[in-house]
Amino acid sequence: MKSILRILVAATTLPMLAACSQGAAQPAGSSAATAAAQTENVEQLLAKMEQDWVNSLVKGDAAFTESILADDYIGIGSSGRAIAKHENVEDVRTGAYKAESMSIDNVKVRQFGDVAVVTYHQVEKSQTQGKDSSGRTLWTDIFVKRNGKWQIDSNHGVEEVK
Repeated sequence: MKSILRILVAATTLPMLAACSQGAAQPAGSSAATAAAQTENVEQLLAKMEQDWVNSLVKGDAAFTESILADDYIGIGSSGRAIAKHENVEDVRTGAYKAESMSIDNVKVRQFGDVAVVTYHQVEKSQTQGKDSSGRTLWTDIFVKRNGKWQIDSNHGVEEVK
C-alpha cells in the first residue's frame, strides 16, 4: 500500500514540478528580453523628448515646455539660478528666454524603474532677460514616470569648461 501511495505521489508531483520549473524558466528569459527592450524603448523615447524640447524652445513653444516639466519641477541653470516650472514656462511664453538656435549631442539615458537620468551636451545661441546666455552647457535631467507619462522633475546645467 505504501509503495502504491509513493508511486501516486511521485507520478503527480514530478510532472507538476517539471511544469513549474519550465514555466519559471521561460518567463524569466522572456522578462529579461522584455526588460531590455523596454529599457531600449525608454532610452529612445527620452532622447526624442529631449530633442523635441530643444526644437520647441527654438520655436518659443511654451506649451511643450509646460507638458514636459513635472508640476513640482525645479531646475538650476548654468548661471546658478533656480527656476520652478511656472517661471520656466513663463520665460518661454513671454520671450524672457529666447533661443535662436540650439543643439544637443552625446545624449545618455540610464533608467532606474520609473526614474531616469539623462545627460547631454547642449550648444545654444540665446538670450535670457535681454542678456546673452549663449554657450555650451552640460545638463543632467531627472525624468520621473507618473501616471504612465515621463516628465522632467528636475535638471541642472553647468557651463562646459574647455
